Amino acid sequence: MRDGERSVLDRAAATTGPANLVASVTCRSSGDLYRYLTERIGALDGVTETETAPVIRTLKRVAISADEAFS
Repeated sequence: MRDGERSVLDRAAATTGPANLVASVTCRSSGDLYRYLTERIGALDGVTETETAPVIRTLKRVAISADEAFS
């Protein structure tokens, strides 16, 4: 991740079914998520649509915190 970026791709996987890929990202704000989807994902050749399901709050997770991810 470059200095100043505000989104981190946590994981991506190939899938079967209506979608070819599934990805999980961590963003500091909904604006950062919007910019990630429009400027990074939307700019990729072959991406014709996305489906987004924001998780606003996670009560328990075994992973690094957003602050650790962005430090």
